[in-house]
Amino acid sequence: MDPDATMREIMRHLYEVDGDLDECLEAIGSLADWINGGGFAPREEGTGLSWSDVLTGAWWYCVNWHDGQSSLAYEVSYRIGRVYKAGRIATGPEPDSGEEDIYDSLVLLGGHEAKV
Repeated sequence: MDPDATMREIMRHLYEVDGDLDECLEAIGSLADWINGGGFAPREEGTGLSWSDVLTGAWWYCVNWHDGQSSLAYEVSYRIGRVYKAGRIATGPEPDSGEEDIYDSLVLLGGHEAKV
C-alpha cells in the first residue's frame, strides 16, 4: 500500500464533487490498518491535513453516524480505534481543527445534517 496515494484518494473523495462515502471510509480504514501494522505515516497533503487529523475526524464521524454493528462506518471505527483513542473527556473533534474539517466533510459526504 502507498499511504501517500491513499491520503490523496481520501482527499479526493472529501473535497471533489464526485466523492464516494464508502470508498472514502474504506481508504481511511486501509490507512489505519497500515499505520497499526507498523507502516510509516504518510506525508501531509497540500491541504495541511495530517493522517492524524484524518483518522481522528473519521473516528468521530463513524462513532456518531454508523448504522449498527454490521455497517461499514462501525467497522472502520473499530479499525481506527486500534490506532486512535479519544481522551476520557473528549466529546468530539477539536473545534477549529483539521480533525473537525475531516468530520464535517464526512458529514456532508454522507448527506447528514450536522448534529448540534
